[in-house]
Amino acid sequence: MTERITNKPAGLYCEALWELYVLLEDLERPYLKITEKETFLWFISNVELTIGDKQYDFDSIANIDIPYHIETVTICLRRLECDKEITYDLEISMNTLYRWKTTAGLLLERYHASLPSEEEIDSILMKNGIPLTYIEKDPVHVKKRKSYKPVSARYSDRILYLMDFFDYEKISYRFDKEGDIPRFTMIYDIPEIANGQLTGSIKFLKDHAEFKLCIAVEDMEADRIPELLKLINHINSEAVVMQNWSISRNEDQIFYTPRFFLSEEDDGTAVTASTFINYRVWEIVWTTNDYITKDCPSLLASLAHPVLGFANGELTLEEAMKEVDALTQQTVPF
Repeated sequence: MTERITNKPAGLYCEALWELYVLLEDLERPYLKITEKETFLWFISNVELTIGDKQYDFDSIANIDIPYHIETVTICLRRLECDKEITYDLEISMNTLYRWKTTAGLLLERYHASLPSEEEIDSILMKNGIPLTYIEKDPVHVKKRKSYKPVSARYSDRILYLMDFFDYEKISYRFDKEGDIPRFTMIYDIPEIANGQLTGSIKFLKDHAEFKLCIAVEDMEADRIPELLKLINHINSEAVVMQNWSISRNEDQIFYTPRFFLSEEDDGTAVTASTFINYRVWEIVWTTNDYITKDCPSLLASLAHPVLGFANGELTLEEAMKEVDALTQQTVPF
């Protein structure tokens, strides 16, 4: 068993991995439940935290090498099956090239793992503290889980990273397919916009992802649509300088500027912000997930009053345009 690390290593980037390491080391009853394919309770015999060597990924757009390293928590597991010991090293790794937020619980969940309850532990047959099962077939030898590619984000990685971001930010989402196209549909809980009126979607196309956010425009008189289009055109002309909307103050403002248009959705008319996200840019711009979960929704929240205020007749076109202009005067320099 390796000696416990008492202080967070200076070179460790991922807070969630440190949280996970401390959580597992502090367990009074060191057991882990894994539910992939079959559910088994495992004894945690050791926990290791390692920081890999510095590596480089070439950025063909900026023509530079970007440094990164892999951080890993390895959970050494044991159980008995028909009195034969089975060992399994569960490796939970993070690549510092991808800066995303998560928690210890979400990291375990990604690997179909969780901490068992006291009742679950007490209900399992043990031999010298090691979970014991008897089955009528040959013992199952668990293979080590293949870790994520360390450099180039795989197609499935983007989906998993987004799920973690949605869970962390408490954004309701559903993942399914539209024909053969994988997609997310989301509902954002924004105080400035009535519940359920700000919805989003992400479609994973061949070379890029299409990200849309929609503000539902309800009960608007048809004769106001031409002027609403003028307001949308005005927003498009000013959106590039609306830097005040970024919550995270990240560089995603430089790479992504949404374009606005009027759309017909399933539930009626909506003002839609659309952004095309190139996969190569997504790999390089670490804050793309912040743009999807926080920054672009924040922009829509800022625009909610002028857009909805005009749509329901509270504001004239001129008043709504002035509110949009006021947003551009609150810019934050890069």
